[in-house]
Amino acid sequence: MVDPRNSSLTPGAERLLRVARIIVRAAALIVPRDRRDDWLREWDAELWHFLAKPGREGRAVPRTAFPLAWRLIGAVPHAIWIRRNDWRTEMILQDLAYAARGMFRRPAFATLVILTLGLGIGVNTAMFTVVNSVLIQPLPYQHSERLVFMYGSFSKFDRASVSPPDFLGPSASPPPSARPRGRG
Repeated sequence: MVDPRNSSLTPGAERLLRVARIIVRAAALIVPRDRRDDWLREWDAELWHFLAKPGREGRAVPRTAFPLAWRLIGAVPHAIWIRRNDWRTEMILQDLAYAARGMFRRPAFATLVILTLGLGIGVNTAMFTVVNSVLIQPLPYQHSERLVFMYGSFSKFDRASVSPPDFLGPSASPPPSARPRGRG
């Protein structure tokens, strides 16, 4: 922390600095212990620099208090940000270490889980490929939006596919002499 004996703050600014340090120390409880001292030194230097800035010495304490309070509000989000970043890396490393210990403790179960995940991912990829190519992507024909599906209607079934002779009509059917005859 900044040594107050070497500072050139007015008595009012020193009082503000003491109050600000109390608030920053309260916010420091959020910061991880291994980074807390550095964080406190950084914020102490920031506050001292703000109060010792040329042109602020002659200001009245109330005119300096509001900008200082506004600056102190930033200590809490900064502490939370440091904690969150620290949590991310610590948590990820803890999770990876726990997973590795579990894999080595029960290798058969780990193999089963890995194979199940691989199979599930492979099946999902294959299904998405089929659905994408059949339903989502346009057909690989020119004017594919003009393609139609034709069906015939019969008494027993609602729909049935249409054979080429039915599609072309009676004029395209072979003459009766060319039709196969059954054994009689």
